[in-house]
Amino acid sequence: MAILDPAQRGRKTRRIDPVIETSHLPGSALPLEPGGTASMVTKISEIGLSPDPNKNLRARAYRLAAEQGIVEAQYNLGKLYYHGDEISRDYVEAAKWIQLAAEKQHTKAQYVLGILYYNGQGLAKDFKKAAATFRLAAEKGNARAQYSLGILCYNGEGVPKNIPLAVRWFEQSAQLAFPEAQYRLAQMYYEDPSIQRDVVLSLRWFRQAARQGHLDSMCYLGVLYYEGEGTQKNLEAAATWFHRAAEKGHVVAQYNLGRLYHEGEGVALNFQEALRWYKQAADHGSAEAQYAIAVMHFRGQGMTANPATAHQWLHLASQNGLVCDTDLASLA
Repeated sequence: MAILDPAQRGRKTRRIDPVIETSHLPGSALPLEPGGTASMVTKISEIGLSPDPNKNLRARAYRLAAEQGIVEAQYNLGKLYYHGDEISRDYVEAAKWIQLAAEKQHTKAQYVLGILYYNGQGLAKDFKKAAATFRLAAEKGNARAQYSLGILCYNGEGVPKNIPLAVRWFEQSAQLAFPEAQYRLAQMYYEDPSIQRDVVLSLRWFRQAARQGHLDSMCYLGVLYYEGEGTQKNLEAAATWFHRAAEKGHVVAQYNLGRLYHEGEGVALNFQEALRWYKQAADHGSAEAQYAIAVMHFRGQGMTANPATAHQWLHLASQNGLVCDTDLASLA
């Protein structure tokens, strides 16, 4: 079996899928302006509410300030409703407060409003409005909005499909160190037929995203070092990046690291380590890892040969979509 890149496991189309979801909302621990949580607590007391430090205090403070027109509080209250933090999740209420803040030119609110329009959360799904609100935030330097607008330009959602414009938005976001944009750029330069291939640029962006902990980028970086694409072939560096991603649960990296131990490439030959990493990948559905385990059981590598167990793993790999000969003789 060959080394895999992340795209070789489960990819069915060339369409870039948007990563526009709850996890991309900015964190909720933003300071109120003017004042702060303490001053909001005082105001709650002044109007007769009883602040409970253990329940809903922050939501009450934000609501009081939001109703007084404080834009940061409107944004924060919208996020609480979106996430369901301290109050019941309510996308309609989230959209109401986020929209109010966005209308006052709050950049992060404009970005989040784009998410709501894109996903149809609290508002009717509308890609054109999503693109328009992403653009407002993107033009003010919001890296997530720039990335999201790039996704829409790439897919032709809400705007005409425009690959060069998508690349420009991804580049702006990547320059602001947003790892998902760095990864998308690297992936496009590496294997997207819609732009000219440039493995040197691909390596550059994979490296920058990998250094920020982006797991697919770590695995791709390992592949580039293994193949010697955009850089000198370096099996030790490949093993290092596969190991970093594998430790964090990246299935393809786990399989690739197992293969390096299995073949003694970039690391000392070690059948026990190979089996350990293959097993972790296999447990998460990697048919390639399941096949590799079948090979090890059949050949008795690091264990007593066991054709019956080898056959079970071979059958499992075939069931999981790996095109392979299910005859044990093929493993010899």
